Amino acid sequence: MIDNHSVSGDAILTHPKVSVAFTSTSTVIGTTILNANLSEETKLMVEDGGKHNQALIKKYENRIPLLTQNNK
Repeated sequence: MIDNHSVSGDAILTHPKVSVAFTSTSTVIGTTILNANLSEETKLMVEDGGKHNQALIKKYENRIPLLTQNNK
């Protein structure tokens, strides 16, 4: 679980003529968190050069033939 620190009930705006709070924060904050995670994961994969994935493919290629089927 990722805590996005939204207020309880998620709505932040109020107006004297509206009896409940409105306008959520979780959509914008959640999307920003997901994009930040994806960006960091992509950076780590690129910097690793795929070594981690290649090691996993080598380890499991006999058990999962599809891992290397198109490379032969």
